[in-house]
Amino acid sequence: IPDIWKYVEVGQNETVLCAHKDHPLARRKKISGRELDNLPIVAFDHSFLQRQVLDKRCKEAGVQPRIVLQSNFVPLIVRAVSDGLGAATLLRSLIHNEPNLVPISFDPIE
Repeated sequence: IPDIWKYVEVGQNETVLCAHKDHPLARRKKISGRELDNLPIVAFDHSFLQRQVLDKRCKEAGVQPRIVLQSNFVPLIVRAVSDGLGAATLLRSLIHNEPNLVPISFDPIE
């Protein structure tokens, strides 16, 4: 948020990498940007904060994910990840009732 804007924070919600519970990364607690290289990703379009987080992490790590599906429809993204199509950047609170999805935090940016 630019310094000149006035704002009130009403809450916090972590953007995490979400994967199906059987995904090879599902047992991880954290993931680095380097690990996104060529990873099959179900992505939001560029208007979503979650996509901006993904793009920033990839740019900083110098990697390119493999986008297998792109949409602006949240239920489609969640369903595609739940079906094992790929991982996605989602808000942690969005998946807390999704038994097939596992959240993985990103390593802090150095």
